[in-house]
Amino acid sequence: HSRQDRSFSRFAPAPSPRWGLRFDTGETIAVTGPLLIGRDPDPASAPGAEPHRLLDESRSLSKTHALLTPTAHGLEVVDRGSTNGSAGVRAGVETAAVAGVAVAAAVGDTIRLGDRLAEVVAL
Repeated sequence: HSRQDRSFSRFAPAPSPRWGLRFDTGETIAVTGPLLIGRDPDPASAPGAEPHRLLDESRSLSKTHALLTPTAHGLEVVDRGSTNGSAGVRAGVETAAVAGVAVAAAVGDTIRLGDRLAEVVAL
């Protein structure tokens, strides 16, 4: 091994950013891979995504509401054809999600899923 090889091996790779959602209930969940959110999400509708059930007494969430995927800069939100919709909110401006089309959300943005709100946070 050359000296350069030994020097390189001392440096650990930069950690991947970790994102999460802090919901209006205070619950915080990590989004480390594709996450399917809803009242009772159907994992067969998004192979490879982890289903995450959210309590929703107002029933504004659809059974399978949205797919969240981490990116280098935050999260992508894809509405799964929900009844009450999804949106990204940045600096007070809401951008409605069209079913099947990704909406980008960065740390500090809010994601609206039906009547539920969640802030994108760094973990």
